[in-house]
Amino acid sequence: YGVELGYNYLINKNSSVFVNYTHSYQAPNIDRFFATTYPPPTFAPVVSFNGFIEPSKSNTFSLGYNNINKGNKFKISLYYVNLKDEIYMQPVTFKNTNIDKSYKYGVDLYDKLIISPEFSLALNYNYVQAIIDEEVEGTSDYSGNKLPGVSDHNIKATLGYTPDKFTTIALTQAYRSEAYA
Repeated sequence: YGVELGYNYLINKNSSVFVNYTHSYQAPNIDRFFATTYPPPTFAPVVSFNGFIEPSKSNTFSLGYNNINKGNKFKISLYYVNLKDEIYMQPVTFKNTNIDKSYKYGVDLYDKLIISPEFSLALNYNYVQAIIDEEVEGTSDYSGNKLPGVSDHNIKATLGYTPDKFTTIALTQAYRSEAYA
């Protein structure tokens, strides 16, 4: 089941603060049930059944501020996500499985400047830390480590062009800081 509860308090006609709670889940797609390996000496692909994977469940809490004016939209939010059975692929065996418990926290900044009725520029910055609370795989205990593959810093810039009310063309550039596997 999924639930989302939120409250938005209007400070004035342009500004508001909000708090939000979401409980959600993500079921694995069919590809996650299979693993492809390339064993020596032939290195021919071998597909095997991974077994059933638990759906990922999360509880997300966020607190934020919005400021919307005619020429500018600004939003900042702080968030914390508590995850159970997060789905991931092991980098060595290519087996899809679950991380028992993990959490993520960070800040998200968004600013959209309306340059003209046709042009806009949006900037989005996200800082995130992803930590494994509990994960034991065989004899290895990964508890307390950072979650691999999650970039600490993510920046996205979008130049939007709207020639008419039915068409929008967007040019987007994204940057992610180094993520390790």
